Amino acid sequence: MFRKRSQTTALADQPTETSEPGGGFPQLSMPSPLRLTAQNVTQVFGGRGKQPVVALENFSLDVEPGELVAIVGPSGCGKTTLLHAFAGLIKPTAGEIRVGGQQLKSPRRDVSMMFQAPTLLPWKTVLGNCLLPRELEHRIDEDDRKRARELLTWAGLGDFTDRRPHELSGGMQQRVAICRALMANPSVLLLDEPFGALDAMTREQMNVDLRRMWAASGVTTVLITHDISEAVYLAGRVVVLSPRPGRILEIIDVPLPKDRDVSLIQSPEFAQTCGHIRSYFIREDRHAGV
Repeated sequence: MFRKRSQTTALADQPTETSEPGGGFPQLSMPSPLRLTAQNVTQVFGGRGKQPVVALENFSLDVEPGELVAIVGPSGCGKTTLLHAFAGLIKPTAGEIRVGGQQLKSPRRDVSMMFQAPTLLPWKTVLGNCLLPRELEHRIDEDDRKRARELLTWAGLGDFTDRRPHELSGGMQQRVAICRALMANPSVLLLDEPFGALDAMTREQMNVDLRRMWAASGVTTVLITHDISEAVYLAGRVVVLSPRPGRILEIIDVPLPKDRDVSLIQSPEFAQTCGHIRSYFIREDRHAGV
């Protein structure tokens, strides 16, 4: 059932879902999704008297336009380092990152990143936080405000646009953060453990919401997560990394339909895929004498 896949093979699991939390997905005039490519990326930290640490080694991956790829691996294997490289926040020691075929040398406006903490500005309203990407470009207009309200309404936050972040639950804050990322009109969306701080029930609902948002927006998305079930539910492919230095152990096609709901979590295919991924880390633990 499981097979290694060429990293350059196009993904069949493209966004097709149409069900939304609250009405149709707003028209954000989002650019076309772009291919995201890592070519033989190695990242080394330290030197100059410090013992060098190799975080990533010879990492190569093609993320197709409009694809959602999840990357899983043990703590310290370089997952967040990789996402920072994809965002242009760090320059690889070796190899290169390309967005839409162009070498990435610095952060790009059309590459948005969302972190585990929602990082909302406490003095701004929900609407103000959602509009922040447009404000930073010094060009908020009524169309922006309309689109932000539509997006927040679609995310189930239409009645909370005038609230402050401290008045929201953790899951609601993360919805605002996702809406804010989408208001930047990204071609690529990078998610670094976005639901790691949430309780299990809220996290499961956020997975459903994120899958819907990705399917409706069509943005190329890379998700970093420690949660294997989350990775399998959300992604079309799951990249399994080794302990540091992070190397690709396998890229797994998720054998689930394009249109997904939570009932799939009970399916044999879901359980078998999770078990296959989990077996990598069980073997590593035995090897380490755990």
